[in-house]
Amino acid sequence: MEKRLSSACALGVAALLLAGCGEEAPKQSAAPMEQKKEMVESAPVVENKSATEKAKEAMTEASSSVKQAAETVAEKVSEKAADAKESMTEATASMVEKTADKVTEMAAAVETAVAPDKAAEKTYKSLCFSCHDNGIAGAPKLGDQAVWAPRIAAGMDTLYATAINGKGAMPPKGGNVSLSDEAVKAAVDYMVAQAQ
Repeated sequence: MEKRLSSACALGVAALLLAGCGEEAPKQSAAPMEQKKEMVESAPVVENKSATEKAKEAMTEASSSVKQAAETVAEKVSEKAADAKESMTEATASMVEKTADKVTEMAAAVETAVAPDKAAEKTYKSLCFSCHDNGIAGAPKLGDQAVWAPRIAAGMDTLYATAINGKGAMPPKGGNVSLSDEAVKAAVDYMVAQAQ
């Protein structure tokens, strides 16, 4: 309706201009009026978008822009997450490697610390056990805290001297003079540890 009204107004303005603008227009017959009416009705319709259509187009464009922005943000977040994951993986691998190195060092230290005990235990089991396992000739039995307590109270230097030099029925170095003083002391340390 608005389109036809616009066309009719445009046609009316054109008619006034042709008629002379302000001069008295000659009387026209009914036939030309009908012709003008037909011209108005057959005139091309000018497309005027309504406010609703314009709003719909604006909403569609805005929606498209928001969707595009969201996709861009999602891509960037995904890239950052992948970078972070890679960094964490590298950091974790580095930490695992350092931890493995530390564990290896600690195992070597424990092995070094335990090795003398194993050597001392071997010395005890190859020589000292023959008297100290059964308390033969008054030898303090391995693990008997009551018998070992006064000897331990006398001090380690006294125990070492007795084991190295012999005392009573016990010969020097338990009867194996080829043992080093350190090996004898280690065997004494082993027996004292069993009594504590």
